Amino acid sequence: MRLIAFSTLLFPFALVAQTMVGTSPENRTALMEEFTAVNCGNCPAGHVIAESLQSTHGNNLVVVGINAGGLAVPGAGQPDLRTIEGTALLNHFGVNATPKAVVGRSAYMGSTTLSSGAWGAAVSAVVQGSSPVNIGFSSTFDPGPRLLTVNVELYYTDNSPGGSDYITVLLKEDHIVAYQSDYGPNGPQANYDHLNVLRAYLTPLWGDEVTTPTQGTLVTRTYTYTVPANFDIANCSTVAFVGEYQGTVYQAREVMADGGITTAIEAMTANPIGIPFPVPANDLLSIPMQMDQGGIVELLDLTGKVLAQQRTLAGQEVTQFNLSSIASGTYLVQLAGAQRSRLVVVQH
Repeated sequence: MRLIAFSTLLFPFALVAQTMVGTSPENRTALMEEFTAVNCGNCPAGHVIAESLQSTHGNNLVVVGINAGGLAVPGAGQPDLRTIEGTALLNHFGVNATPKAVVGRSAYMGSTTLSSGAWGAAVSAVVQGSSPVNIGFSSTFDPGPRLLTVNVELYYTDNSPGGSDYITVLLKEDHIVAYQSDYGPNGPQANYDHLNVLRAYLTPLWGDEVTTPTQGTLVTRTYTYTVPANFDIANCSTVAFVGEYQGTVYQAREVMADGGITTAIEAMTANPIGIPFPVPANDLLSIPMQMDQGGIVELLDLTGKVLAQQRTLAGQEVTQFNLSSIASGTYLVQLAGAQRSRLVVVQH
């Protein structure tokens, strides 16, 4: 089985389509990297603040819980939620106590590493800013080899102010029930519900370089990861974000690891080809035709090479492509000589 996620480059008359990444300028979303630890008695209070901010900001805020530092070293019967990447981030940002957070990897009121009282204002400041780039992605999981596949798309609505940008993809897990120290009224908890726990990076720690962050550029990347057996994929989500090297994060998104996909609503204007469906689809792609005369519909790769053609007749309402032999990747579909639309093929 393969899933096909469609998104449009161009279109016309009063249509609205659902795509994986939008092409209209968007405000920034906030990535909040919350540094925590199982033996940090003040951290549950920080978790409450993080959850409240997630409730307030919805999809405009992505929280990643990073267990690192001396208090994250597990004692007898305690969970080891540390990662190599989490320790590296703690050291890089100079985090010397928990709970702390880095919001958008940029400074707020002169500081990058923030105490919990500043988290809300820092998140609000980030989401009010503009972004030169939009990000969308899909995440699929093959339970046989336990293979996670993440397809990321960037669309630049403006030139990025820095040099290269970097894509980072990571896996986190909710509902890890285990010990947590707590200085609050609950006291130490043997069955604490750990949320947003960083589990692994699919990219290098500081991301995968994008060397063409210029207006109008579409960037597509695919990443894979073999998920350990002790990770509950039903409770896992995938996070993707893009920004400067070790610096400002422009956009962040989160979807369920098993079958999640971002959506954007795009207003469109006329094209002889309608919106391919279903989204996602299995093997067979259907394309509505919005013209009286016949023509040839083409499937192309991103270099413009024609991979398949399908002739349509005058008055034909739908044409179909069999994609069973098409490998995973990003492709274009067009009526020969007309505007193009984009689709992503994801194999299962």
